[in-house]
Amino acid sequence: MKTLLCTLILATLGAAAAQAATITITLDQPNQFATPGTTDLDSFSPAMVGLIDPGGQSSLAGARVSLPVGSLGAVAGEALKYAAAGLPPGLAVTAGGTITGIITAAAPAKAATYRVTLSVTNGTGAKATAAFSWQVNPAR
Repeated sequence: MKTLLCTLILATLGAAAAQAATITITLDQPNQFATPGTTDLDSFSPAMVGLIDPGGQSSLAGARVSLPVGSLGAVAGEALKYAAAGLPPGLAVTAGGTITGIITAAAPAKAATYRVTLSVTNGTGAKATAAFSWQVNPAR
């Protein structure tokens, strides 16, 4: 048996504000989690999007970044559109939900913190957002 603990941001279509929830998913057959068509997530409500908050990040100036963003909607096979604001210069979120690039911020004399807002929208218009900080430290 495998247990997965994650913090989700769930937004209902038409809701004024997102609701945060922590859930525990226990899998009796853990190999089925990664196989589409075999989990309860395949009937995930199209009126909701589950975005897994990546938490605070820290990188050096000039670092190459590849940070996959987790979403229960993606696991369930939904077509999703990702967007991000406030990323350090040189980073962007791909159509597949990975924050990638090379941090091009000039080498700061001290750490600089960026406040990032990540959002995901499904085909029905349901949207979820997560906000986190990304600290860029001087290159060594």
